[in-house]
Amino acid sequence: MPLYRILSRYGLNRWSVEFGWSKGSRTSGFGKPVNVMVDSRMKNVEVTGYNSASRISGIRSTLVDAVPALESQCSTFAQETRELREERRKVTTVLEQHEKLLDILEIPQLIDTCVKNGYYQEALDLANHTSSLVKRFPTIPIIRSVEVEVTNAINQMHSQLLQLLQEPAKLPSLLKAVNFLRRMNVLDEEELALAFLTSRGAYMRALFEAIERERTMDAARFLKKWIELWREGVYDVVTQFTSIFLERPPPSSHSSLPPDLRPFLTTFANTLIHQLLAVISRTIPQITDSPALSSLLTQLSYCSSSFARIGLDFRALLPPIFEKAAEDNFRKGVEEANSTLQTSLEKASGTKRGTPVRSPSTWMIQADAVVDPPSLPLSADTGSAAYVPSSMLTSYPPLATLLNAILTTLNSLRLLAPTSLLPSLLSLLDASLNKTSNILLTYLQQSLARQRRSFDLNDSTDADKREKAVVLAVARAWIYLVRFVRRGLVEGVYARKLKEFGSTGVGETLKGREGGGERLSA
Repeated sequence: MPLYRILSRYGLNRWSVEFGWSKGSRTSGFGKPVNVMVDSRMKNVEVTGYNSASRISGIRSTLVDAVPALESQCSTFAQETRELREERRKVTTVLEQHEKLLDILEIPQLIDTCVKNGYYQEALDLANHTSSLVKRFPTIPIIRSVEVEVTNAINQMHSQLLQLLQEPAKLPSLLKAVNFLRRMNVLDEEELALAFLTSRGAYMRALFEAIERERTMDAARFLKKWIELWREGVYDVVTQFTSIFLERPPPSSHSSLPPDLRPFLTTFANTLIHQLLAVISRTIPQITDSPALSSLLTQLSYCSSSFARIGLDFRALLPPIFEKAAEDNFRKGVEEANSTLQTSLEKASGTKRGTPVRSPSTWMIQADAVVDPPSLPLSADTGSAAYVPSSMLTSYPPLATLLNAILTTLNSLRLLAPTSLLPSLLSLLDASLNKTSNILLTYLQQSLARQRRSFDLNDSTDADKREKAVVLAVARAWIYLVRFVRRGLVEGVYARKLKEFGSTGVGETLKGREGGGERLSA
């Protein structure tokens, strides 16, 4: 390699060293050959240094001329790459804050998981953390996006808590749900109380609808089960509402007084009581079994007595419903009993097409009693009990059948006999018996008219006498039956005196015409 190239690489310090070494060498006595070599070398260096300085000066001029263009190109490059550098800076920042950003982005998913698993406290804490982030960084889009998702998750939590109020939950679970709803500040206290009562009412309606299909199978069993569900549901709602909303600790001195929520509970309870009465009124007409009615009344009486401790005594509302039911069942029983005898009388009189005429001696009295018909007393008050009829009435099968049917109705009435109904029940009984009496009188008159002679017993043949004796015996038996069932209703069922209500005109016509010397005309 040429020496000038080697020396061009040396700095000033190295050149000083080399130059000093060469100078010392010349004076050190290394000999003439060495001095000659050094002198030659120095000459070469001087020539080469001059050439290099000229070259460096030219390069410097070129470089100085190129600097403005280079500066312009650098500025242009900086302008063009500004966005790229900004994106690179953002990406670098994201990479550095990756874990923190991931935690923020996972907040909505964490809230959803907490809500689905019932960790409402943790969900609210995450929502509060999100709110603090929004306050600190209100302009960051990703924070706003997370806030929207968190809001949706909290709304889902709100709906889930309201749905929890409609489920079969006990007081601790309901209190927990209501407290979380309070902390969410979505509903005020009045709205929350209304939401609670509405939700519990919806839960009770679901229970009622679940047993609705049993109404057509067994009305008494359905109503008994319905009343039991109603009793448990209403009692639970009243006690739960009282514990959650009415027995809260008093507010501090600087806070406002809570609203009065008792009218909400009163309205809710009144609505449910009217619902109970409406269901009873619709279902009781389908129940004709008096023991079942009595059992239902007992159940409702105990229910009302237990509710009296919380101010919901509704016993005064029950009598009209059960009085109407007792009256309807009594009317139905008496009318069905009289209808059977009335139909038999119409068939025997031949008023219905295709039926033969039959005399009283052929079907209204036993065959062995036709010759000497037993004569019953006209008064039913003969010293015997009000519920023990004369055994002689068994000689008249149609009347005995009627008496058995009416006695069955009276026995059913004894299980549920409202005292206020006695006058109306006696009027119903008299009206039904009067109708049967008129039909019976018409039939007996037609039977006597078909005899060969008038109703003068002295001029009749033996057959006519027997037939007329049967007619009169049937009339006496009917009068006895009417007075006995009236006495059975007043004295046997209600333990009252029959004379307090007077007598009826039933059978008086037959009684007046039963004595001798007076003719019965058709």
